[in-house]
Amino acid sequence: MAGYARVQKWFFLGGLLGMLILVIIMLVVSKNSFISSFNAETAKLFGFKNSYAGTLADAGSKNIGYTPSPFGITGAFGQSMLLVPMLMFYLLWPNWGTTLYGEVRGASDFKRSSPACSSACGPRCCFP
Repeated sequence: MAGYARVQKWFFLGGLLGMLILVIIMLVVSKNSFISSFNAETAKLFGFKNSYAGTLADAGSKNIGYTPSPFGITGAFGQSMLLVPMLMFYLLWPNWGTTLYGEVRGASDFKRSSPACSSACGPRCCFP
């Protein structure tokens, strides 16, 4: 386990270094430089010309973008209800993993972990 923790530490530090490099690049490079580089690379890789302006135009278009599925739930609240399965998975997964892999002492006792998980997930899913 100590070897795993050491590797995980180095990967975490590598990720932090990558984020630091990204922030520095974002602070140093101008918007016009980004646009010209973006257009040059998309022209080279995909053959698109002036793709930055095309992306902005498509983002405002009504023909391209997200189209809600014709599921039986309607209205603004209905579309939010479609997120409940994803939220349940997102909120239940860490608790389920601890019971499977024994990462937390006593987590294999479902009598204690199930009410804790339900009390954490229930209000969050009902009142987003």
